[in-house]
Amino acid sequence: ALGARHRDLLERDDLGFVVRDLVLDYRAPARLDDRLSIDVRLLEARRASMKLAQVAFDEASGRPLVTALLRIAAIDPAGRPVGFPAWLTEKLNR
Repeated sequence: ALGARHRDLLERDDLGFVVRDLVLDYRAPARLDDRLSIDVRLLEARRASMKLAQVAFDEASGRPLVTALLRIAAIDPAGRPVGFPAWLTEKLNR
């Protein structure tokens, strides 16, 4: 976690996110009471967008259930593209 909650970003920095594109690969089903863990990796960071890889795992077996490749874009409250704040970009580049 980067310490950047969505609500805080919107209130403090007038920054929101939208999913620009998404590719999902469902590998196995999860049950309603299964405990899952989600791994998120930053693949690319640009001024106003990020490309991420995500995998949801079943905690009991460790098997991957779904993988996702997505690009998110930063927007202002009016829905216009904006750049990420400097403090967030610094955290992403560590």
